[in-house]
Amino acid sequence: MNDRPPAGTAMKRILLGLLGAGVIGWAIFGAWLWRASDVRPATETIARREFAAVRVRLGGDPWLVRGADGRFERRQDAAAAAPAGKPRRLQIMVWRADESRLVSTAIPLWYVKLKEIPARFLLARAGVDLDRLGLRPRDLERRGSGVVLDEIFADGDRLLIWTE
Repeated sequence: MNDRPPAGTAMKRILLGLLGAGVIGWAIFGAWLWRASDVRPATETIARREFAAVRVRLGGDPWLVRGADGRFERRQDAAAAAPAGKPRRLQIMVWRADESRLVSTAIPLWYVKLKEIPARFLLARAGVDLDRLGLRPRDLERRGSGVVLDEIFADGDRLLIWTE
């Protein structure tokens, strides 16, 4: 008498276990994504006040500036003057003028480094494309805490990226 399960049963269990782990992982990522972003209505005055508070707290000039050709350039003087200390998180604040909406996102830098694809998805939700900005997570970590980018667009939208 053979007490062994039919061929393929063990493989089915392994695949079901992996599928279950994947579903749980995506559920955790979705919950974390939901908590990492704050989207709320705000007047232009409130948005300006919040941007100013961050800029005053951090001080210094942005590390990235848009050049005459429209591409982003790294300011060497701002990078050299960056405050000491290893940043722990990447923070983004976006003002959507046409929607009177303020979007804030904080992502642990370790997560950006470890999980670049999901982190890029989260950043895209806030309107940030690290590739277009020419930034890699290790660049942000190496630079230290401070303002990375502060840009006001022609339509009134504003984007502030910083590390702390």
